[in-house]
Amino acid sequence: MRIRGLPSSTQAKKDFLNALASGPPGRVPYFEASFGRRHLERLLGATEVAAGWPTGRTPLIRTPPEWSIRVSQTLGIGFITSAFIWELGRIYEPGPEGNDIYAGGSLRERADIRGVDPAAIEEAMQRLTTSAWLARSHDLATGFVIYGPLAIAQFAMGLDHFCLALYDDLDLVRSLLDAAIAVYVPLIESAAKIGIDFLLISDALCSKSGPMFDPKLIRELWRPTIQLYLDAARSRNIPVGLHSDGDNSALLDDFVQMGFQFLHPIEPCDGVFDIYKVRERVQNRLALAGNIDIGGVLALGTPEQVHDDVLEHMRRLAPAGGYMCGSSHEISDAIPPENFEAMIQAIHDTNYA
Repeated sequence: MRIRGLPSSTQAKKDFLNALASGPPGRVPYFEASFGRRHLERLLGATEVAAGWPTGRTPLIRTPPEWSIRVSQTLGIGFITSAFIWELGRIYEPGPEGNDIYAGGSLRERADIRGVDPAAIEEAMQRLTTSAWLARSHDLATGFVIYGPLAIAQFAMGLDHFCLALYDDLDLVRSLLDAAIAVYVPLIESAAKIGIDFLLISDALCSKSGPMFDPKLIRELWRPTIQLYLDAARSRNIPVGLHSDGDNSALLDDFVQMGFQFLHPIEPCDGVFDIYKVRERVQNRLALAGNIDIGGVLALGTPEQVHDDVLEHMRRLAPAGGYMCGSSHEISDAIPPENFEAMIQAIHDTNYA
């Protein structure tokens, strides 16, 4: 893939950190944190990806950090990320290409809550250390990606059992959220010492039709818990973003009040979660990242339609600042390569032509 007019790593990082902070209007950075294997093969070479592709669970967070550097430089992204997933209660089954896929949750009672494997923590921190060193060496920012407490609980129990427990065994849910705090707050503190530029928390709050649970229950259970994540980062001057799929309209004010600095991926939800209305509502109190629809134009449109959609986003969102353009979730293998390339080229043509 050859993209014209790429910014330098220094410029891409500067633009990213400015937009993340809702700084003065300027160039709109490209924001993407995850790519499917087929796209990585096009970016890095099929032979190299085949030789280095991790087997077992969660391969995309265990690819070599060096790949992240090359992908960011090739695409004009100003950062790389490193992630840690606590796999409490998860059941996996064999999937394609030697990778296991999530098949449900096994946790049913408090006695099933086990501490995290110290070896997993050590591996994650070593990967983050390597990523941060490489990022500094190439003048890129470093992000640490972790799961929020509701996501930990839902994956540990399975969504059906989790929803039942909200009404039948709320103490179990609270115990899971407390366990997530015990694991992740010290990790955030360790990541700050390593040297990260932002924290991205991925949590499970909404579907395309809105909050998955009563918003009052979300505020009662989730807000006090996730606030401890936020406080651990923000007290160390680390900006925090939230990855929350679906229609988050009912919770936008909560996100602002709690101190989140940016929201990703602004999934369009068939037009219900309209990024332009979100911008009007939150103004510059919350930066926005994503929104190029992987369920619509990015997967199903033509390159010309993708190009026009990106230009529309840039025209309407760039003047106020605080926007990072990218997909509405990730660059999965379902997205045609020509549409992926059209999106990136449109972003950089608008900024750097």
